Amino acid sequence: MISRPARLKGLSAAFALSLALAGCSSLGTGSVTDLPAPDDAQFGTGAMKVGMLVEDQADELSSGAPNSTFLAAQLNAQTVAKAPITLIVRHYDGTPEGLKAAEQLLSSQGVSLVIGPDDAVVSLGLASELGRKGVPIMSLGSASDAKTNLYAFAMDGETEASLMADEMRRRLYRQVVLVSNPNGSERIFTSQLASSIAKINVGLVSVDGTDPAAAAKRITAIVAGGQIPSAIVFAQSAKSAAAVMTELRRNPKLAGVPVVGVSSWSFEATAAASAGPGWYLAPEGNSISDFSARFLKAFNALPTPDGALAYDLIVMAAALPQAVPGQSPYAREVLANEQGFKGVTGKFWFTQDGQVHRNLLPVDIAPGLARPAT
Repeated sequence: MISRPARLKGLSAAFALSLALAGCSSLGTGSVTDLPAPDDAQFGTGAMKVGMLVEDQADELSSGAPNSTFLAAQLNAQTVAKAPITLIVRHYDGTPEGLKAAEQLLSSQGVSLVIGPDDAVVSLGLASELGRKGVPIMSLGSASDAKTNLYAFAMDGETEASLMADEMRRRLYRQVVLVSNPNGSERIFTSQLASSIAKINVGLVSVDGTDPAAAAKRITAIVAGGQIPSAIVFAQSAKSAAAVMTELRRNPKLAGVPVVGVSSWSFEATAAASAGPGWYLAPEGNSISDFSARFLKAFNALPTPDGALAYDLIVMAAALPQAVPGQSPYAREVLANEQGFKGVTGKFWFTQDGQVHRNLLPVDIAPGLARPAT
């Protein structure tokens, strides 16, 4: 059990109110092409400055819009307008020169908080430059460093892999097929997942999922050889998994074999359900389905997990100055308060070392079904 720091009176209620307001705000039916470029975007007119560095990234575990973090700022425009903050968004082009320019600009603006991309190098750079000066850096990745005020907002892959393996153990799996892209950006997570599965003494057969048709053919050959897996596990997006499973479900021997997905499948509920029956882990108390529906309506695209994380951090940045008036809203004792927060990505709380914690619970899936497991 992870202990939580001291309670701050009134914080939970004030933050909940801000989240309710955020849930009601909407930009209507605008499309991606209607939006301003993120290089010089600014939202709100409040005295407290919040910086946000965005980096367009394709997510191998999700089929959402690559620019979801910037779109999350757009979706939050009305919430920010009602708060005493100004959100300054700058685009990062992936170069050291671009990072340096962004750091200098945010520093010159006197930002009190920075939301950084899911990029450990960038987050550590921001922490070294701005975090050491007392500006908290909220990374969309899992990098953290209490000494430089760097906070992680994404659960690290090793923790999710361990939780997935533990659920497989609970379900008495004996052998699984693990489908992934061996040369993809998630190969480290895939390795962590494979190691976690090995630790619970479950047999493992790895299959290259780069080509869905080839992956389905390989799994069919495994089954023809007499090996019927307890489950087929995907370290890929739900969309990719559905493409493989649509073919495999035609085989009577695989029609009922459960599929297992990653937590990002919460953002692709329809594709996840079509790959079922099976399950994936999702954050406790999340409202990802409602957020995804709002995002889809506004931008005609689904969000990535990073988009939802950015959304929650923007709401938090807007809420805290109102929740603790007269105090430093982004001080460690406020961010690492006992009761934590609740947003689109569910219940979460920070610890003094800068790590974020969420509870992940299994969600059972089948065509037309997505509900918490019992």
